Amino acid sequence: MRKCDLVVNLSEHEAFGRTVVEAISCGAYPVVLDGSGPAEIVNATGVGKVIESVEDLEGFLISLCGPGGMVKLDELFRDRAHWPDAVDQFAARSVGERYAAALKSFA
Repeated sequence: MRKCDLVVNLSEHEAFGRTVVEAISCGAYPVVLDGSGPAEIVNATGVGKVIESVEDLEGFLISLCGPGGMVKLDELFRDRAHWPDAVDQFAARSVGERYAAALKSFA
């Protein structure tokens, strides 16, 4: 993923979306379907594009390749240096701590 500008995850039933966390961590811009675990991660981090349907992918990619496409890519990656911070909430340590705290609350 480190060599990719975009990572497209069109899974309709992926519960968590670990590939999106990994893509953002590697500096690749995720494109995902709405209503899925990957979309929740894009929304939570503020990094990526959520599309309504598979058919919308073509239009999004064409917009990046058309006139001004490079400018649009630059806009997508403008805050790339902050992406690792955006996905830190999904790091194993962070998730583990929240999970442990939730379990302790039942004790």
